[in-house]
Amino acid sequence: MTLEAFARAHKLPPRWVELREACEKIVNLPDFWYRPDLRQQAGDLAVEASNILQSALQQEACGSPHGADALSSTVEVKREWP
Repeated sequence: MTLEAFARAHKLPPRWVELREACEKIVNLPDFWYRPDLRQQAGDLAVEASNILQSALQQEACGSPHGADALSSTVEVKREWP
């Protein structure tokens, strides 16, 4: 499934796709693992994308027959790189 198809299926905003694509470009750079600045950038993008996804899934769960209890164990992702 493409990112776009996943985003449509879960009613994610275009920003989520942009973040995922930008993160993917960064992590595919040959020197990604050797540059802390690139790892930080990718981490920041990934956290923002993750928070958007979690929010969308929570909204989806609230509309489901199981309600918000379906995602009660999720937490907001915060990533700090050393």
